[in-house]
Amino acid sequence: GVLEPHLRGGAAAANVSAAERWDWTGCNLKDLCECKLHGTAGAVKGMDIASKCQDNGYAVPKADQLYRIDEEMKTNRFQFQCDTLKLNVFCYRQNGCLSGSNQAICSTMRGTG
Repeated sequence: GVLEPHLRGGAAAANVSAAERWDWTGCNLKDLCECKLHGTAGAVKGMDIASKCQDNGYAVPKADQLYRIDEEMKTNRFQFQCDTLKLNVFCYRQNGCLSGSNQAICSTMRGTG
């Protein structure tokens, strides 16, 4: 989804996926989704592009509205990307998903380039 973080990394990151190493203990996935659903990145509101959150933490997209992401990336890319990162950090912290060990994973995957 648009409001999900995309991480990249070097050789070490390629060997083990973030999903395999990420510690979801204490993280409420549905609440995490709800936080993003009620957030805004650039001119795109979560409720513009998704209708609800499922118990597994995945949003139900509004397929006919996903064009909004493409438009925002064409017209307001840097603000959209910055807002997306800020929204993710806020929501992950608020819902117990950004532990110290998870922050370390992000730092490792960020790399030096």
